Amino acid sequence: MGSPLEKNPPKWVVTTENIPKKNGKYQPKNKEELIYLAVNKDVALGDIDVSPITDMSRLFGETLQ
Repeated sequence: MGSPLEKNPPKWVVTTENIPKKNGKYQPKNKEELIYLAVNKDVALGDIDVSPITDMSRLFGETLQ
């Protein structure tokens, strides 16, 4: 059983429920939302529209490849 915050997270907590979708694709508003979606194993990368993101600097700065 989850905590009350897990069932009804504040709006500032990034979840798939509070990232808008358009035409069936997630449209993150910032890098934090994009990173959340990219590492979420339940979200296919093809279901993410990155066009709203204008700053992708250092997006892959922590990757090992």
